Order: sequence, then C-alpha cells, then structure tokens
Amino acid sequence: MQAHALYNSDFARMPADEQWVEKAFELQKLYWGDNSATDLEAQKTLTNKLKIKLGSIRDKYRKEIQHAERLVAQFDGKHANSTTQTEYHKLTMKVSLGCPEDMRNFARLVLEERVLKTKPACAFETVAIGSIAYGEATPYSDLEYLFLIKNRAKKTVRYFEILAITSYFLIGNLGETKLSYMAIEELHGWFDDKSKNGFKIDGLAKGQRALEISQQGMA
Repeated sequence: MQAHALYNSDFARMPADEQWVEKAFELQKLYWGDNSATDLEAQKTLTNKLKIKLGSIRDKYRKEIQHAERLVAQFDGKHANSTTQTEYHKLTMKVSLGCPEDMRNFARLVLEERVLKTKPACAFETVAIGSIAYGEATPYSDLEYLFLIKNRAKKTVRYFEILAITSYFLIGNLGETKLSYMAIEELHGWFDDKSKNGFKIDGLAKGQRALEISQQGMA
C-alpha cells in the first residue's frame, strides 16, 4: 500500500510521466497474482471514469454553494426577503441531503467495480460508516466502510482482505491520497507533502500494518 501510494504520488506530481501509473499497476498485479481481471489500459479508463464522475459531483455542489452565498449576500441585516429566505432554506436542504447521497453512490461505484476474477467467497454486505453513514459526506470526505460476511473461514476472510486492498488501489489511483497519510518512515523529516486532501481511504497509522487496516471492521 505504501509503495502504491508513492507511485501515485509521483504521478500526481509528474502527470506526463506514465511510468508511475505502470509501476502502480504492476504492483497491483503482483498483489493479485493470477486473480486480475483487468489490464493497464482498462484500469486507465476506469480511473478516468471515476475522476470525471467525482469531478462532476464537485462541480455540481460548488455551483450550489456559490448560489447559496449569493442569496446570503441579499440578506438585509436581521431581515431577508421571504422569497430569498425560502429559496436559501430549500437550497441548503437540497445540498445537505443530495451531496451525501451522491457520495454514497460514488463509493458504491468504486466498491462494486469487478477487477478480480474470483467471485465473492460468501454472501456479504458492504456497509458505509463515518460521514457517509451519518449523512454528512462532502465531495472531499474520506471513505470508511466495513464488510459484513456470512462465513469467517480463513479462506473467506482472505478474499475480503484482498477486496479491501483492491478498493484502496482503485481510490489510490485517483491521486488524492496525501502521501503523509501512509506513514512511510523513510520520508519522515525531509518530504514536504503539499498535496491537498481529496477522496481517499484513511491512511496507515504509525506502526500499523496494511493487513490490520484491511481486517478492520470485518464481522
């Protein structure tokens, strides 16, 4: 996960240098073994599709917020035109309900991508937690979720570990995960991470293994 984040971080800084995309994909293949159902070009297409979709959500709500700001500017001190006030209330309600729903659908789009050959090892549900579950997600919120699985056999749990790491790969490929989140000790003290927060899965806490992250929340 750390190497994958490093490659994607390099590509985010040097988008003309495709070698970093190739390296990230080769690392994914190394992790998947013969379980990969995609290739590099298909992954580029998928990543671009997800970026476009996320960008459209951000543009949509950026325009809504700007409209709300224009309405606020029309308020006259303690008083406001009743029509303006009603429009403002309707707009803020629309944003507060619509944005979390759009982000939940985007998360579903990521998590339901089938890039593995093997089918789910047992019946399961993917459950959102955190801001999406609270109905508070924004287009820059991180993604938190858990798998509810029917069978906790060792082989079954391993399948969902792979699925969890795969979802990280797909989100990491968006290039919005701050490298500092990944606790790469070799970069500590000299690497200046100026990238902004974006759509991501929470990174590794200090001293935490990737496997422990992938197991978190399994029931």
